[in-house]
Amino acid sequence: MQLWLTILLIIILALATLLTIDARRRRVASGLPTGEIVEQDTLPAKDSAADAARMLLSRRYGLVGKPDYLVEEGGYTIPVEVKTTRHVTRPRDGHAMQLYAYCLLVEEQYGVAPPFGILRYPDQRFKLPYGRRERAWVIETLNLMREDEASDDEVIPNHDQPARCRSCQFLATCGMDLIGD
Repeated sequence: MQLWLTILLIIILALATLLTIDARRRRVASGLPTGEIVEQDTLPAKDSAADAARMLLSRRYGLVGKPDYLVEEGGYTIPVEVKTTRHVTRPRDGHAMQLYAYCLLVEEQYGVAPPFGILRYPDQRFKLPYGRRERAWVIETLNLMREDEASDDEVIPNHDQPARCRSCQFLATCGMDLIGD
């Protein structure tokens, strides 16, 4: 009887080990860091109040946001942003800015700046370092945006691509419809 229990225990341990290895392999293939996922914003919100409570907020910089994932790894909270753009050879500036803004929010919320953030595209993953230069870029961009917002001058889109207007969330209010009526 004891032999059967020993064999059963060995089989259970072997299966548990295989499942752990498979889960880690799938996690690495997904492009996420190996740490613990502490927040995930890739699922539909069921409760808007609870969803709003999970937002990262910086009153100091007047910035609010929520990355697709927050992963605890090595004592840091790492923001991960998932994009659908394919065939990317380097991160797009706007995507990098968004990720760095999340890094700034994590720094404000948790009191410790993440050393990097991750941009994940369908066929590529970028681990972008976050430091003084990236932080300054975000803050300067926020300041420029506030200046534009306060100005009476008309802010012109930074593109001349009608296709971008089709999916723009500001199309109805920007007044710069490039696709025409």
